[in-house]
Amino acid sequence: MGDAASETPDSWSVEDAAVARRGPRWGLIVGGVVLVALLVAGGVIGFQIAMEKTKKAWPASAGGPPAGFGGAPAEVAADVAPGVYFWNDFGGWHLWIVNGDGVSGMKGTITSGDEFASGEVATAGEGTATTEGKTLTFDLPAEPRVVGVDFNPGFYAEKLTVALEAGGGPVDPKLLTVGRERTVSALPFVLDKVREDDAADR
Repeated sequence: MGDAASETPDSWSVEDAAVARRGPRWGLIVGGVVLVALLVAGGVIGFQIAMEKTKKAWPASAGGPPAGFGGAPAEVAADVAPGVYFWNDFGGWHLWIVNGDGVSGMKGTITSGDEFASGEVATAGEGTATTEGKTLTFDLPAEPRVVGVDFNPGFYAEKLTVALEAGGGPVDPKLLTVGRERTVSALPFVLDKVREDDAADR
């Protein structure tokens, strides 16, 4: 009986050889596609993790309102000391001035890291407030007792700088209260966003 291998047609051997050559190539292609997909997925996940770690928020110490403040200037309690009050809440950001002993109206600017979304006086007709790009300029009068500006600095803002002027000269930084009770040592005052995990302690 002859060798079985010698009895198979030559064309079969050729076809088997072609399949053998194509098989590993398809395996490499499929493997490459899977590897690229894994690398892309890993990169996306890594990017998301990095973004989570670098999320920023405003320091909790800037949250208010200060004690004695209501939802409108006319609602500020009579025992709130004259000064400048700067805070944020669900309604946005606010800089209000309580006129009185040593405080008689003010001018100033608030500079944002992003274009202002809005900016207006807290009480219609009491002073002026104008926004231009990343700057809010205001001029608040000595009367009534409480005047101010309300604003939103833009979603991507990570820094706010407050500069104040009274009677053509600088303002004592001791007059400025940030949030409920935070004091500052110098003007202009700069407030930066911090890592979200650290915001509660700042």
